[in-house]
Amino acid sequence: MKMERDSKDKVEYSAGVCCVMASITIGISTIIISEHHDIAAGVLIFVAQLLIFAASVFHLNYKLGNYGQTSNSKNCNNQE
Repeated sequence: MKMERDSKDKVEYSAGVCCVMASITIGISTIIISEHHDIAAGVLIFVAQLLIFAASVFHLNYKLGNYGQTSNSKNCNNQE
């Protein structure tokens, strides 16, 4: 069975949506279940990894620890 482009995209986007839903569910359930209503570090890292995977599926550009303008917008300002 050969996978076509349309079916590949459906599987890819379904995985991204499932990761977003799972990260929300895990985060909320961890807060509810814990005695002190906090999130453990391991769970927080797992939720972050799920969200980073979902962002890459949806082709969102993200930068960890680097906020502000991108290098392309800085180059455009210098050329004017």
